[in-house]
Order: sequence, then structure tokens, then C-alpha cells
Amino acid sequence: QNFLIDDYNVPARESNIVVPDTFTARVRPPCNGFPHQIFEAKDIAILCSPTARLNDVCINSCAALLYSELKIP
Repeated sequence: QNFLIDDYNVPARESNIVVPDTFTARVRPPCNGFPHQIFEAKDIAILCSPTARLNDVCINSCAALLYSELKIP
């Protein structure tokens, strides 16, 4: 009932622009005891597909990401 609406528009940067069906590698720096995580374009394409079989990079890297997000400080 008592909601405030934030109508601030975040300015678009070139790095935030998403081009459909175009994937580039993403690297996450070391965090929470895990080494850096590298998602190659093929891994990102697998994660985007609802029917693709996950490979070891997808499973292990996503597990590390989830651990970091759900970890109690």
C-alpha cells in the first residue's frame, strides 16, 4: 500500500548492452576461497539453453557463485 516508486533511470553503458545470441567470456575474480571463475562463451550458451546438458565448468562455477551469494557473513 505505501510503496515508493524509484523512477531513476540508470544510464546505459556500452558494457551493459546485450546483443541477443552473442556471448563473450566472463571472468570472476577470486572470492570466498574459490579461485577465479571463467565462463567461456560456450559455457554461457549452455547455461542459456533450457535443454543443454551442463558441463563441469557450468556445474562447478555455478556452485561457487551460489555459495558466495548464499554464504552467511
